[in-house]
Amino acid sequence: MFFAKVFPQTGHRLPLLLATAALVLVAGSNLDWGRWEMDEAPLWQAMTAEQGGAEASDDRSVVFTSQLELDELAELTHFCVVPDPQIPSSAFLLHQGPNLGAAGQVVRYECAEPCGDWRECQVPAYEEDSGPPLMHVRSPVRQKQALAFVIDGMGGHIAYSTDTADAEKALFVHQGGGGVTYHHEHTEQLEDRSAYKTFMMRWEKGYRSVEIDAVNWGWFTRSVEGPSLIPVLNRRVAAVLAWIHENMTFGAPFGTVGCSMGATATLGPVLWHGLDPVIDYQFLAGGPPIGDLNAICRRRTYETGFCDFDGVTPCAADADCAGRGLCRKPVHISQTHMIEGMINHVHAAVRPLCRALRATPDQAPSLLLDASSMLHSGWNWTLTHPMDMLADIGGVPNLQFPLPEDWNSDVSIRFGGDEHWGLGHFLQIYNRLDATGGKTWVAAPGSHHCASMQNGRAADMVIAAMRRL
Repeated sequence: MFFAKVFPQTGHRLPLLLATAALVLVAGSNLDWGRWEMDEAPLWQAMTAEQGGAEASDDRSVVFTSQLELDELAELTHFCVVPDPQIPSSAFLLHQGPNLGAAGQVVRYECAEPCGDWRECQVPAYEEDSGPPLMHVRSPVRQKQALAFVIDGMGGHIAYSTDTADAEKALFVHQGGGGVTYHHEHTEQLEDRSAYKTFMMRWEKGYRSVEIDAVNWGWFTRSVEGPSLIPVLNRRVAAVLAWIHENMTFGAPFGTVGCSMGATATLGPVLWHGLDPVIDYQFLAGGPPIGDLNAICRRRTYETGFCDFDGVTPCAADADCAGRGLCRKPVHISQTHMIEGMINHVHAAVRPLCRALRATPDQAPSLLLDASSMLHSGWNWTLTHPMDMLADIGGVPNLQFPLPEDWNSDVSIRFGGDEHWGLGHFLQIYNRLDATGGKTWVAAPGSHHCASMQNGRAADMVIAAMRRL
């Protein structure tokens, strides 16, 4: 079950009120989100006020605690028959609601035909509908296998290697953004450097941002009426990780890899859903960028941060970094217009919660945004496994908006360094984490956001870390 404890930042205990999430988060839905604990003046009032009515502000921290056992979490994954493997989306029925302004539309998936036994529903893996087959790097004549599934109303796919069925170690790779494509280039680098079993996943397109037509938000998609929260939606990724661990790793050391929002996707299950015991290593690059959504949306400012060259030196200004780097604080992300639509969609904000490009300095912090921010809602900050965090810094962006139709394949586009994508946020997260298994900060100078996932630097770090397990 889910529980959300809302405490004032003074640390005083408050009376708790049990309520079902069907009433609190997803009124009118038949999805069972479990239960939530909250005090008498909480999230529900903030949600109803902030999504379309009066301004709401509260000086509280919201902590989400998953009470689902690992096997219960894994059982949330419902597999589908794939009638045409070359059209992976043929596994699903798609339901779309009306577009409600900044809140966007509800998008929900269900299996066209439920699968009774996942072993009978494995199919050859393809990159996308009518896309090329996904082949093994180590055995190029063999095609990978795939499964289609639905979790909490969102459709997705797992593609995995089968040329090393008894591999001693396993890696899970999640793409950035909404995770709607396989991160197959990086996964191929990992396979080329090891004999490890690999798992890639991608989500169906889901909600399509109205601000920038090229962005589909995958696992961030709200599949029910009414506001949701990023920790709630992240349960989808947690369920996939739990299922893979329970059914396909056979007790082997299990690592995760993600860049940008892929880092949010893979760290979230540890912070919010208690998966630390089954994760043996994590590699995070270019994120997680959602340390504080209020800061992203210009509703909160930070006076201090950390120096980017070593990740741990506290600073209030660049001078504090002694000429070796710059002081990075959680601030408005220069590319916030790429995620502003997602933030408003997740929280069903008919009156936008996040208007970063048009914000006024006197906007009060939103409790609802804090409830979706890692720094304010994460509960498990102690990792028993090792972790590496990498920042690509210094690249100069040339992004033009609106983005061209073929922007994903246009190699001339330069995204800029992580300072344009929330560097101050994941520095705060890095310093908050107590990794008893060890943690490392690496800054790659003169590099663009997630470039290390392409140029081999990330793969080398991941393989070196996995070998030490």
